[in-house]
Amino acid sequence: MRSRYSAYVEADVRYILKTTHPSKRKYYSAASIKKWATSSKWIKLEVITTEKGSSADDKGTVTFKAYYSNEENLSVVHHEHSYFVKEKGIWFFLEGEVKE
Repeated sequence: MRSRYSAYVEADVRYILKTTHPSKRKYYSAASIKKWATSSKWIKLEVITTEKGSSADDKGTVTFKAYYSNEENLSVVHHEHSYFVKEKGIWFFLEGEVKE
């Protein structure tokens, strides 16, 4: 999770897509990811909870808040519960559920 946040800070679209599960990549646009990443001023990541996700697991979840300023310089908090899966030793983002 932290590496994906860092990838948004750095606008590393390739890494974000590479760490998204192959079955879900078609739902993401490299151009949209780049636009969001570069038009936002990333402030901090707050990991709220994690379940599983250790080296012995093949699934895990992370609930987090990502703080940033948008194009209009308004403060935004992206609150999400993310699902991850490990296949052949590699962790992939599967999907996220946005929280209010």
